[in-house]
Amino acid sequence: MRPLANRALKIARQVHGDLGRPAARGAIPRGRRLGYARALKTRVVILGAGFGGLELATTLSEALGDDVDVTLIDKSDAFVFGYSKLDVMFGRTTLDAVRLPYRQIARPGVRFLQQTITAIDPEARSVTTDGGVHEADVLVVALGADYDFDATPGLVEAGNEFYSV
Repeated sequence: MRPLANRALKIARQVHGDLGRPAARGAIPRGRRLGYARALKTRVVILGAGFGGLELATTLSEALGDDVDVTLIDKSDAFVFGYSKLDVMFGRTTLDAVRLPYRQIARPGVRFLQQTITAIDPEARSVTTDGGVHEADVLVVALGADYDFDATPGLVEAGNEFYSV
């Protein structure tokens, strides 16, 4: 995870400049160079609020605070730590007891949107969701995995999965 966070921090610092100095000449288009006047913030859109997305959002918030505009998008409204699913599966606790709603994760410079992603345009660094189009200076895809239930014969008809409780 650290290489991804370090890369995002490097890009954000190119936009804002480091330690109050203007960004390097030619690092970004002239109209977006800031450094001395932080009127514009680096827009980071993170797709997926699992371990990778949450770690990156936290790292950016701790390093840059309100100097970065992070949008974290996920279709779910809460995070469930993987090992907690075993406790739910064996009846030791309830799903509500192990869910951490994203709205409770408040970080400076980070906003959470519960939306479903319908298209990603990496060239334009934009994403389309059921809530609209979101453009970014840095677009991070950290969507994790989804099961292909049909790939395992019989799983749909008679099986159980606990990946997505």
